[in-house]
Amino acid sequence: MEHLHGSWTELRKPEDGPVARSSHDTTFVDGKLYVFGGEHEARVAIDSEVWVFTKSTNTWETLKTSGTEPEPRVAHAQGIIDGCLYITGGRQGVTLGEKDMNDLFKLDLASGEWTELKPAGEVYSPRSFHQACTAGGKLYVFGGCPGHDRAKDLYEYDPSSNMWSKLPEADMRGRGGAGFTADSSGSNLFVLAGFAGEEANDCYKYDIAARTWSTIPSDTLRPRSVFGVSTLGSKIVIFGGEVDPSAYGHSGAGDFANDLVVLDTETLAFSEVVVEGAAPLGRGWTRIAGDSEGSFLLFGGLAGDDANPMRLEDMWACNLTLTNHITEGEQL
Repeated sequence: MEHLHGSWTELRKPEDGPVARSSHDTTFVDGKLYVFGGEHEARVAIDSEVWVFTKSTNTWETLKTSGTEPEPRVAHAQGIIDGCLYITGGRQGVTLGEKDMNDLFKLDLASGEWTELKPAGEVYSPRSFHQACTAGGKLYVFGGCPGHDRAKDLYEYDPSSNMWSKLPEADMRGRGGAGFTADSSGSNLFVLAGFAGEEANDCYKYDIAARTWSTIPSDTLRPRSVFGVSTLGSKIVIFGGEVDPSAYGHSGAGDFANDLVVLDTETLAFSEVVVEGAAPLGRGWTRIAGDSEGSFLLFGGLAGDDANPMRLEDMWACNLTLTNHITEGEQL
C-alpha cells in the first residue's frame, strides 16, 4: 500500500528578507520565488516591492524595477506567463469593499519593467481575495469579494489579444479565499473549498476546452479557506488554512490548520499526507508555490489567535515522497 510522506525544512531567516505578511501572493519560476503585496498591519497594504527568493542560495533580494508599478494592495491575484508576472486586482482600503481594484499590470522579469495594461473585453468587477492561475498561456481569475458580496464567476485573460472574457459559472456558492489552480496539463481548472459565509469543502473542476463544470467528491476534505495550494505533477497539494473564522475578521485570528492534503487530478480522490518531523505553525491567509514535481515552498501567513494575531515571515520547504512496501523513497 502506498503512502505519501511530507518532510518539512525551515529555511534560514536572513536579516534583509521581506517583512512578515499575510494576504500576499507568491509564484515560483526558474529557481526563484516572487512575492508581492499583502499586509503587515491588519488591512494595510505594505508596498509595491517585488521580493525574490533564490532557492539555490537561500537568499532574498528586491527586484529593481522601472515603468509604471502597481499601487500597494492587499489580497490581489497573480500568475506568470512567458517570463512575465501579472498582478491583478486587490484592495487598497481598510474596510471590505473600500478601494477595490480590477486593474492589470505586467512585469517583465528579465528587464524589470512594469507595464499597466488596458485590456478590452468583459473585465471582472473590482474585488479582493479572488484567486488566479495560469494555463495554456492564459491567466484565469476566479471568485473573490467584490464589495460586500462573494463571487463565483470565472474570467480568462489572453495576453496575445490583451482581452478579458467571461467564462461559464458553476452552480456553487460565491466565495473568497478558495484554492484555485490548474492541473499540470493545463486542461482543467480546480476550485477547492473557500469561505462562502462559512468555511466550505465543496470542490469543482472546469474543463477548459469543453467549457463545462463538474463536482468533485470532497466529503473527506476538512472545510477551510485562505490556505496554500499548488499543483505538483499529478497532485494538487493543500496546506493548512483557516478552519474556524475569527469574529474580528482581519483584526483577529481564527483557528488554523497545518495539515497536508493532496487531490489526485486523475482519480479525483483526496488523501492526507503523513508528515514527518517538525512542521510549520498552523496558519491561514498564506501561500505555497511548487518548485518541482515533488516539493514546494511556503512563505508567511497569519497565525495565533484573537488575543495575539501573528503575521509571519518564515520560509519552509516541503518535500513529498511516495513510499510502499516494496520500494521506499521513490520521489513523487
